[in-house]
Amino acid sequence: MIEGNYDATFTLSNLKKDITTMINTSKKLGIELPMIIKAEEIYKNAINEGLGDCDYTGIIEYIKKINSP
Repeated sequence: MIEGNYDATFTLSNLKKDITTMINTSKKLGIELPMIIKAEEIYKNAINEGLGDCDYTGIIEYIKKINSP
């Protein structure tokens, strides 16, 4: 990760899919999960930036990008 190598063992897109499943299930159960809703937004944005096929740890690259001047 330090060198920017995010070989996929479980892709960022797969994790986002699982997060969406959690949100849909929580809605059916009447449970609010505000932090996971925010996580879904962040992962969606990272996927839109072309990081969807990276390992889920590739989110680090997206966070570095949005925090760079």
